[in-house]
Amino acid sequence: MKRLYVAKYGYIVMSLIFYAFGLAYMFLPEIPDLTLCIAAGVCLLIYGVIKLVGYLSPDLYCLAFQYDMASAILLMILGVLVIACNLRVRDFLVPGLGVLILSDSVLTIQTAKDAAKFGIRSWVLLLVISIVCVLVGCLIIIHPFYSVRARHVMVGFAILLEGVMKHCVVLCTVRGDMGRATKDKGEVRGTALRNDL
Repeated sequence: MKRLYVAKYGYIVMSLIFYAFGLAYMFLPEIPDLTLCIAAGVCLLIYGVIKLVGYLSPDLYCLAFQYDMASAILLMILGVLVIACNLRVRDFLVPGLGVLILSDSVLTIQTAKDAAKFGIRSWVLLLVISIVCVLVGCLIIIHPFYSVRARHVMVGFAILLEGVMKHCVVLCTVRGDMGRATKDKGEVRGTALRNDL
């Protein structure tokens, strides 16, 4: 139960960090590259740890954290590499961010689909936000920016959207009432299977 709360509020705190990081990247372009690389590596590492805790948590619907084991390992490895290599990987940070946002948003589309089966009304919100993030992730990977200022604004906006998406996923799908967890999970999954049929 404690792991669930750590994961839930860890996701919320991570979303707030994404907000702060996105706004800083948009409005403070003079931040040194070394500082950005180290901050990005630390964020990836913390995010990976939170995802791992989430995967191991007894969530009722098993939606928000269902894909987090592989994501957690990947993020922690990337975090260590970015911290260790810092300036040597700075040219890969922006397209790498695009790939991470794209993969995260595609998984969130699946989460929205599963949430609809469970009767969670906010699945439409998750679907819309994740589709927008897919488009933004693709734009970041393509990198059609002709000025440094435009790049900073778009990348900062993408980080903000990632924070919004994860914030919504946690608030909409994580349930902390675990008193009847085992029984409720069976009932919830049974309802989902009936909906499939």
